[in-house]
Amino acid sequence: MATQTAPVMTLYVDLLTEIFDHVLRQDDPWSQPYGPYRWKALITLTAVCAFWRSVCLGGPLLWTQIGPELHNLNIIHLHLERSDGYPLTIHYRHDPGIGDTRVLALLAQHSERWLDVTLMFPSSFCTLLSSIKGRLPLLKTLIWISGMDLDDLQNARNFPGFEVAPSLQRSHLLLPFLKEMIILPWSQLTQLTCEYVHYTSLHSTLPLMPNLSLLAVRKPVNDLVNAIIPRGVTYPQLLSLEVMDCDFQILRSLLHVFPKVDNLTIVVLEKPEPLVLDESTIALPYLSSIHLDVHRYLPGPLLSRAIQIYAPKLSELDFEVARIGDDSKERDVDLYSPRVVGESMLRFLTDLIINARCSLRTLKLAFAVDFDCAEMAALFSVTPDLEVLEIAVSHGMECIPWRSMTPALQTLPQLKTFDLYIPCTTVEPTTLSDLVAFVRSNNRLDIGFLCMD
Repeated sequence: MATQTAPVMTLYVDLLTEIFDHVLRQDDPWSQPYGPYRWKALITLTAVCAFWRSVCLGGPLLWTQIGPELHNLNIIHLHLERSDGYPLTIHYRHDPGIGDTRVLALLAQHSERWLDVTLMFPSSFCTLLSSIKGRLPLLKTLIWISGMDLDDLQNARNFPGFEVAPSLQRSHLLLPFLKEMIILPWSQLTQLTCEYVHYTSLHSTLPLMPNLSLLAVRKPVNDLVNAIIPRGVTYPQLLSLEVMDCDFQILRSLLHVFPKVDNLTIVVLEKPEPLVLDESTIALPYLSSIHLDVHRYLPGPLLSRAIQIYAPKLSELDFEVARIGDDSKERDVDLYSPRVVGESMLRFLTDLIINARCSLRTLKLAFAVDFDCAEMAALFSVTPDLEVLEIAVSHGMECIPWRSMTPALQTLPQLKTFDLYIPCTTVEPTTLSDLVAFVRSNNRLDIGFLCMD
């Protein structure tokens, strides 16, 4: 009787290798192409059968990811050998006590194969990378994270190793409080993320990046007090801007210099410094999407002054407000009660839409704070063109103005999709009745409900 071959045995080795690589990436819960999960899973695959072992050991693609957990010099040698000249994705992190600087020196010897690289080490380690200068033909992504030693950071600023990298397009720099930017081929970059950078240093580097389309600025140092920033200078190439924990003075400066930004993300984790703001309206005629994520209470009027924009093409708005007031000092103050915070945020949002003079098509709201349904009704009164509405509330659906929204064809005539995320709590009969009336008032509406724990 002929021996049957398992279907997996009939696959081309290259195809099976790609399947394994895909599985290894999915196996990592951090969605990274490296990590202890990938290494353990790779070893597990080699133990399944002789065929799979031969595929794993002979598949260079599976050995191109070198993660931060690989400190053993012999294992690094194994990866470099079995990857057979393929481009490398490297995440090197120096852990005092177990880190071996010989690993970084060895990786530097293969810099001509670097594709995507994350480096986390003291800037004094730059001397170990002296051999990479002029030997980075494939490098596309550089993530460089250093320590807080100001004297040590001068090593990073003066290090010329990345000056010649003809394929470099994306960079993420966390070099805390460095007053002058490091040496990079800025003209090639299309994406840049900066953390803790001095704002004037970043601003002076912008003219060197004519191809930059995405910029993320996180926790910048506000050194504008005695700085002279040229007015009227703009950089129209930027399409996407993300700012996190940024003083509003810097935020407004960025909006002024990027008039053609299409996507804007603003994340507030900490309270910005209370500064006197220029309250003029900023024209963003190409802006189509805004994502706002607020984790600290800010008075609605302050937000309205900071984000006072004219954006006639704005069609999508995503607004998240986290639970605010957990701090013991804030809990004792009525100003920070969840309802006050929620209502203030909704009034700000209403003002934003009115000032933008836009026809909003998609609105997504996620509120971990309470609010009165009248404030949401006022918001819907300025969004008659909504087609997609998504609401997630943590205090029950009584805060949603069902009666004011009914009939749906009259209040929101263009609405096609409505998704509601609510906590698993008891619903008042009157609220449930109002919800049913709203649903029945538009039989063409696609409605989805999801209860959250």
